[in-house]
Amino acid sequence: MSNRRIIILEDDLGVVTALKLFLSTLNYDVLAVTQADQLFELLKTAPCDLLISDLNFSADTTSGAEGIATIERLRSEGFDAPILVMTGWATIDIAIAAMRAGADDFVQKPFDNAQIELSVSRLLQQADDRQRVRQAKAVVTAERNEQSDQCWVANSPAMQQLEKTIAKIAQTDISVLILGENGTGKSALAERIHQQSLRADRELVSVNLGALSESLFESEMFGHTKGAFTDAKQSRIGRFEMADQGTLFLDEVGTLPASKQSALLRVLESQQFEAVGSNVTKRSDCRVIAATNASLDSMVVQGQFRQDLLFRLQGVVIEMPSLRDRVDDIVPIAEQNIAEAAQKYGLPAPSLSEAAIRQLVEYEWPGNIRELKQAIERAVVLCDGVIEPFDLGLSSVLLPAKASTTPSEQRQASAIGKTLEQIEIDAIEQYMQHYEGNALKVAKALGLSRSAFYRRLEKHDL
Repeated sequence: MSNRRIIILEDDLGVVTALKLFLSTLNYDVLAVTQADQLFELLKTAPCDLLISDLNFSADTTSGAEGIATIERLRSEGFDAPILVMTGWATIDIAIAAMRAGADDFVQKPFDNAQIELSVSRLLQQADDRQRVRQAKAVVTAERNEQSDQCWVANSPAMQQLEKTIAKIAQTDISVLILGENGTGKSALAERIHQQSLRADRELVSVNLGALSESLFESEMFGHTKGAFTDAKQSRIGRFEMADQGTLFLDEVGTLPASKQSALLRVLESQQFEAVGSNVTKRSDCRVIAATNASLDSMVVQGQFRQDLLFRLQGVVIEMPSLRDRVDDIVPIAEQNIAEAAQKYGLPAPSLSEAAIRQLVEYEWPGNIRELKQAIERAVVLCDGVIEPFDLGLSSVLLPAKASTTPSEQRQASAIGKTLEQIEIDAIEQYMQHYEGNALKVAKALGLSRSAFYRRLEKHDL
């Protein structure tokens, strides 16, 4: 508790002296003023972790109006530290008025030191908890913004029908289970539902259950207290608490181990939970949206997923269409991704050639929107002002493999795990091999001018 600053607003110097002496023994940094105007001047230069304020100053002695007006002004000007009010003329009406104005706790004079110590400690702990929640939400929001790489386009009939479903359910609190292949944009759909809901001004908190180990599940979802386990060096806010009054998105819910499904079910049913290491029950009023590419019905039959948990999650089931089922959306999504990639890499935004557009539309897209985004990003970096089919690097335009391929040639056929520079080198080498070293034919096949092709050879020392 050391170095926490408490400011006292009190016109009774005897009370000020007693409070300063006692709070100093608890290692608080204590400052005091006797009038409200002095307080506002002090706050311009002195940070405050907690304010202890009388409710009656020189203007009157019993109504509490001065103190209440001071609290209202503090809150209106953005003062967010806890406020503990005190008065020798305590009534229920004054206490209620002070709390409505923005006070956090109320004590009546004469008070004892134990009462002050307990209230101060509790208010500072609550302020710390609120700050951790704000910081945790900021991190989650930043992560969500960074990972939100899927454009929302709804030109196709399949997406138009989906939009109608969203309009029907968004402003209710019914739980939603989103099904669909990997990369289809299930997280983007969850965000779309949240944005159109009555909770849109609150947080959308996402958690990838597939990335959580069993040992970290409770800590991540419900939080933990300092010292709850070996590495718990400070308290942590869980995802359910972050999502209170907002929306909680449970991605990859089908990967949740059976041993943790009962814990999730309990919270969904009761809206109550306890942080690891704490016996204090907290509540979370959040809307739950879950997503998976697994068949939960089959998992229930196989005993891998609780049927009662499935019932709780599937208030409404929505199927996110695959990209091959929404052909009208492919080119608009590609164009948005071109603009994003060009901005990301500081490059001029290229256009799509007719051949590239044709290939985008005809390709099967097994990786859906995620694969499209990666193909476009690669093409923006590699192309010369216009994206051609080769720049996309899709399997449908790779040259036919020879009847017998060497391990080296097999590695060249895959771009997974390689840098963009290595992809370009592999592609040039593959085409050089196919055209038996004829540079002019290779340049033409790659859609490059002879000089541009030779610049690439020189760049990569080929």
